[in-house]
Amino acid sequence: MFKFGGVLVIALASGILLACGNSTPSNVGTSQRLQELPTIDYCDLANHPEKYDDQEVRVNATLYFMMHGYKFMDKACLGDEKETAVILDGDDEDRLAKEMGLEEYHPWNFPKIVATGKFKRVVPNRKSDTVADNSFLTFEVETVESVISFPNQ
Repeated sequence: MFKFGGVLVIALASGILLACGNSTPSNVGTSQRLQELPTIDYCDLANHPEKYDDQEVRVNATLYFMMHGYKFMDKACLGDEKETAVILDGDDEDRLAKEMGLEEYHPWNFPKIVATGKFKRVVPNRKSDTVADNSFLTFEVETVESVISFPNQ
């Protein structure tokens, strides 16, 4: 019985090692797929949200920081319903800082960026005063690809 168990453990361990050795990181396919997306202008996204709803997109937009969070907006397509809550994390802020040649990202720079991520139309839940809880559109950043410009250069 012990011998059988030992053989089984070795067989399972071998299978796991083989599976791990032959696998590729799950984000490799995602990264390549995102790089193949066409870049769209923010106003196209904001003016035609139904066209991009629940899709991964690459967008060229200005990233604004307000007291309660990040958002995309543009003078060429004004309106509360066209402002998009942007969900990004510390890694995204680090990437922004690096692209801008800064040691640390300062949210008041308002950079024009190219980013890929998931775009969704939502019903604001108004549970808090965050931008994300009060927006009709959300963009969850997968990757900040580049910073095109920022006013405080």
